[in-house]
Amino acid sequence: MFQAALLAVVLIGSADRLVTTTKGGITLTSDVSAGQRERILDVAETSIRLATARLEAIPLVRKSDQNLRLRVFAHETDFDDWRRRTRDSNTKVGAMSFYDELDREVVTAWQSGSNAARAQLRRQIARFVLLQFAKSPSNWFEEGFAGYFQGFETDAYGDAVDRIDADMMKQIRDGLERDRICPLDELIDLADVDFYGLAGARPSPWPRSVLNAESWSLVYWMFESKDDVAKRLLEFEAERLTSGRWDRGEAKELLEAVEPAWREFIQRDDLTAFGELVRGAWTALGKGEVGDARWMATRALDLDESCRSALRVLGKASLAQGDHEVAEHCFLELLRERQDDADAALGIATVQFEQFELEPQDTNLLTTVIASGTRASELAPLGQGHLGYGLAAEAAELAGSVDEALRLVRLAQKARGLPSDVAAAVRERERALIKKSIGKR
Repeated sequence: MFQAALLAVVLIGSADRLVTTTKGGITLTSDVSAGQRERILDVAETSIRLATARLEAIPLVRKSDQNLRLRVFAHETDFDDWRRRTRDSNTKVGAMSFYDELDREVVTAWQSGSNAARAQLRRQIARFVLLQFAKSPSNWFEEGFAGYFQGFETDAYGDAVDRIDADMMKQIRDGLERDRICPLDELIDLADVDFYGLAGARPSPWPRSVLNAESWSLVYWMFESKDDVAKRLLEFEAERLTSGRWDRGEAKELLEAVEPAWREFIQRDDLTAFGELVRGAWTALGKGEVGDARWMATRALDLDESCRSALRVLGKASLAQGDHEVAEHCFLELLRERQDDADAALGIATVQFEQFELEPQDTNLLTTVIASGTRASELAPLGQGHLGYGLAAEAAELAGSVDEALRLVRLAQKARGLPSDVAAAVRERERALIKKSIGKR
């Protein structure tokens, strides 16, 4: 559950109030609403988890375990004002976000939680996580790793629908076609002054946008392709990140093999097929075309069995078709990987409730539904905590346990952030159960 503690109120600019909240190892200072703060913390938690898993798989060992600090402004103007007043000319500033290495703080503009804003937040958090594993990563890998997570397109539950950054892909493909890219043997050793064009630097022959796109494409290739040479480059960089040392002769020889394989991969026509399948599955599900949604989600899982977004669509579509076995499998898999997945927990509770409707005399199944519904409500985000309790209460009432149903409905009333119409409906249900309980006595 979201446990936020109010720690301080800071006045900034023209009386903007920045509220500081904490969740786990994350400290967020922001002027957005409570509901938006929870969304930001959800994005942050997911980004930390994904970036950490990716680095541990390389494998790298965490060298530091600092808590994440976020400063998120609701509006671009306040972000720009903070950046102008607090950053010097050597700060590596990106679009609407930056990572303050001195204060070890990620600073962004939320922009009502737009796709671009979430992407910038993921980018800088991935950078923060990388610096917990490697104190001085090469510029190309740092920017490529941050860009890899920026490029994720996520669903409403924070899981990746696609991992391709369309703008980066277009930029690198155009650069390759026109032969306007930085030679790889130079890219991997570009110093700050050349890569970032910091104040006082000599003009670089390659725009920062080209260097970022090229770095992103190399990291994407290493993570997503199955080429042996991609694995060799990743091993080479892992050694460099771990020891800080690297052999220039070995690097030159390796890059001669890297370049043709990388170029061929980045220009493949089928790279966008996976994302199109997952997006299509969600679109079909939204239209009620559950058969098509299930087919596309299954196809996507054939390409990447670890895709949580496709697994969730498959679970929801299967549930809509009454295929409880497949739906339960999908939701359990989602929970196995992430035990705090509130939507998957509610999915399990729904599956079990529908099974109970078919066998309302099964007392063991009733107990299971109540336990699952309670768990789903305890994990639920702001404004949705009544749903699991509601399912459990409905099952209890169906079984004739009116007092138990009343207990569960009263728990639903205590859920955080219920909209007024939902709260009124829950109160009305409580009154109906009270009447029913009195009538039975």
